[in-house]
Amino acid sequence: MTSSIVGLLRHRARRDLLLLVGATLVTYALSVRLDAFELLVEGLESHEHIEIDEIPLALLVLSLGLAWFPMRRAAEARAAARVKGEFVALVCHELRTPLTGMLGFSHLLAEDESTPETQRTWASHILAAARRLTRIVDDLLDVSGIDGGRLEIEEVAVGSAELLAEAIESVRVDGSHHAIELVAVDDVAVMGDRNRLVQVFHNLIENAVKYSPDGGTVRVSSEVQADGLRVCIADEGMGIPRDALPKLFDRFYRAPLPGHENIRGTGLGLYVVDELLRRMGGQVDVESTVGHGTTFAVTLRLAERRRQQAA
Repeated sequence: MTSSIVGLLRHRARRDLLLLVGATLVTYALSVRLDAFELLVEGLESHEHIEIDEIPLALLVLSLGLAWFPMRRAAEARAAARVKGEFVALVCHELRTPLTGMLGFSHLLAEDESTPETQRTWASHILAAARRLTRIVDDLLDVSGIDGGRLEIEEVAVGSAELLAEAIESVRVDGSHHAIELVAVDDVAVMGDRNRLVQVFHNLIENAVKYSPDGGTVRVSSEVQADGLRVCIADEGMGIPRDALPKLFDRFYRAPLPGHENIRGTGLGLYVVDELLRRMGGQVDVESTVGHGTTFAVTLRLAERRRQQAA
């Protein structure tokens, strides 16, 4: 009976040893430690007997080795992502200088009445393309800042009506011929980064214009509610399919719109909007019906409520 038990234990020990050797070989081979791997094999071959008590310790060492490998890969992935982010930021900053010149000179030519009409038309096309490229560069910089933890948010109390009026005017300056109406506005102070909030509303209003190719009215309204100020941007455009709504704020996602594939975009704008609002304690929601338009609703924290909480 005793010999049977000893034989069984030795059989299990050999099995565990084979598992240990196999897993260790894979770990060392993947981490390109072939010299240590060969020494390990030679050492194992020189032992005719392995004590049963050594197996748990060996398995513990193996577990630590297997844990180290994914940790190393994760560290390498983080380092690669950091280098990629720094490269994107560097390229985008370098692009800003020529873009500034293109924007300035094309704007001057497009607005100068002494410039021949044909040249003014060409300058307008150049200006529109430069503005589009500038927005792409800005979105890439924001994404790089979000990934690298370099996105700066400076929270202050700012008037909501002022923010919305500035965002609407910036879209009109970009050449929109849609009717943009500011209706039923509750003018209160909200908390957030002023420039970032203007960016959020500019992006949403611009989207409403872009996805209303047949014209129509874009209505911007705001109302104080229990959870903060709710700002709605509603258009009369093509609408968004219901199954696309949950993915609308994902990075690089663009909703499929049959017949409107020519509408340009990177799929970064709404992702940046969502990330900016999260960092300012706000949120964005969307409702849409295909063929009837889309409404984006932004909720912002009230400055007065924050002062009451601080008191």
